[in-house]
Amino acid sequence: MGTQRRRTSKRLDEPVENIAPRSSSLSEPCQRDGSTVRSEVVLLNDLVPKAFRRHFFDEIRRGPWTYGRVAYSTNEEFKGWGIPVYAHQPPVRNSQYMLCVDLFRLVQDQLVERGLLMPTFRFLRIGADGRTDGQYSYVHTDGDRPNMLSVLYYANDEWSSAWGGPTQFYRRDTPKGSLADDPERADYLVDYYPGRFACFPSMQPHASTPPRNGCRELRVTVSFVLENPAGDSSADHAGMPS
Repeated sequence: MGTQRRRTSKRLDEPVENIAPRSSSLSEPCQRDGSTVRSEVVLLNDLVPKAFRRHFFDEIRRGPWTYGRVAYSTNEEFKGWGIPVYAHQPPVRNSQYMLCVDLFRLVQDQLVERGLLMPTFRFLRIGADGRTDGQYSYVHTDGDRPNMLSVLYYANDEWSSAWGGPTQFYRRDTPKGSLADDPERADYLVDYYPGRFACFPSMQPHASTPPRNGCRELRVTVSFVLENPAGDSSADHAGMPS
C-alpha cells in the first residue's frame, strides 16, 4: 500500500537569510484541497532602524508580563503571556504606549500609500504576545468587520531560523478555537523575522507558534488592531496622538 502524503503549508516568503526586498505583496492564489486560497498578507521588512529595534525589544521585554486568558478568546483555557498596552479606552500615555506609537509611525505611511489604511484610522487594540517553547496558541481572528486591519510586528532583536516560530494563516472558513499545534494544517506560514511587519485583514484566521530547538528567548510579537472609520474625515482620534 502506498503512503498517504500530507499536504504542505505554503510559505509566504523565502527563508529569513534569503530575504532581500523591503516589502512584498503576497496575494497569489494557491490551490489547496479543491478550493482556492488567497493570502491577503503584506510583509514589510527592514523599516525599523536597528538601534530603535533593539531599544523597543528591551523595553517590551521588561514587561510587566502577565499570564492569563488571551485577549482574543472568552475561553478561560486559552492562556498565554501578554501585555495589554491599549484596549478600547482613552489611552494611558505611558512609555510603552508612546513607544508603540513611535514604532507604528515607521510603517504608517506605507500602509496609507498601499490603500490599506485611511489617514483617519484609529487604534482599537495594541498588545504584546509572548510564547515560550511548547506554548501553542489557538486559531483566531482579531475582528469581524471588513474595515479592520491587523498589523503584527516581530519584536525580537535577534532570531535564529532554527528556532522556528512562524505565524500560521488559514482560510476564512477555518473553525476558530482549535489548537494550532500542527503547521501542516495551515495554508500559509510567515517566518519570524526581526523587525518585520505582517499586515492583514483582521477577519483573517491566524495563530502564532512557539519557538523550538532549545530557544530560551520569549518569542514576542506586538499586534496593532486598527479601524478605518467609514466616511470619517476627522483626524482627531485618541489612538494616534498628533
